Amino acid sequence: MKKLLLLTLLSVFVMGSLQAQLKVYKKPVKNTQNLQILNQDPPPPPPPTTNKTEAPITKSEVPTSVYYLTSARVNIRTGNDNKEFPSEVYFQLSNDVAFIMQQRGENMRNEMKINSNTEFGLEKISTKPEDFTLESMKKKGIELRIVYFPDFISNAWKIEGVNITLEFKDQNGTLHPTLGSKTIVFNNASGFLDTFNKTLLCKTDGELNPTTSSIKP
Repeated sequence: MKKLLLLTLLSVFVMGSLQAQLKVYKKPVKNTQNLQILNQDPPPPPPPTTNKTEAPITKSEVPTSVYYLTSARVNIRTGNDNKEFPSEVYFQLSNDVAFIMQQRGENMRNEMKINSNTEFGLEKISTKPEDFTLESMKKKGIELRIVYFPDFISNAWKIEGVNITLEFKDQNGTLHPTLGSKTIVFNNASGFLDTFNKTLLCKTDGELNPTTSSIKP
């Protein structure tokens, strides 16, 4: 009887221990939310930006403008003694470096009537670009030379005024801000040209302002 009771108590004790262990042990639960996140594809990268950041241009990168003489036009006022046909007049423009532009005498045989104005352009004769820079003309100014060749020894030509219009542009074709179109008026350029005094010289200073005009043999 005692053994039976002991076995019964032992059985109850063992069953109680097993139930207690079962209560303590719990089956792990899968975290389905985390699994879904792990199984998802990674998010796409952000779209490339269209705003390009460019480095600012420094002063050293900006090309310096170099201005050149691109054209020259001469206007002459004839007084009360005309230039006859076919007498020739030769025009030559120079700076401190070289003779740079001209108008040949054989192209200027036309009559210039009394009390009239005659205008014409000059042609380039120098092939060096540096001869036409504004800088080269600002060194000592420019000189316009007018030489008269009468067709008859007694002919004379009365000049009452001379002016020249110069055009300066840079390497990009942009006019100079103040000297883009510069007209120089030689108010003191007047007198008779003939066989013995056939040359009229008109000069400027470095700022292209008229200075002297003189008649020479």
